[in-house]
Amino acid sequence: MPLDWKAIHREALQHFQALIRFQTVNPPGQESLVTDYLGEVLQKEGIEFQCLAAQEGRGNLIARLPSGKSEGPLLLSSHVDVVPVEPDKWQYPPFEARIEEGYLWGRGAIDMKHMVTFNLMTLLL
Repeated sequence: MPLDWKAIHREALQHFQALIRFQTVNPPGQESLVTDYLGEVLQKEGIEFQCLAAQEGRGNLIARLPSGKSEGPLLLSSHVDVVPVEPDKWQYPPFEARIEEGYLWGRGAIDMKHMVTFNLMTLLL
């Protein structure tokens, strides 16, 4: 069955915007805001995962899909914390995830929440 790329794009964009809206500025990080969200998405799809945190609110998510093949595992890796932001220097609010000029604007859009979205969609597909 062919993939519905328009639907996949809409879903990916929805997740991407949700990730941008989580204020995971480090310090303090608060990565668990994102790992909790990702966990809900993965749970709905029946994908095995676990969340680990060395500190309160600093969650890490590990998800696994069996391949059924003898090759070694494939690791998809990214991070969800972002550097501090000076909102007055932004053309668009940094945690609004606004789409303007054909782009999604927000803190983490190109480091690294886009990669988190890629990894999530890879698992879902």
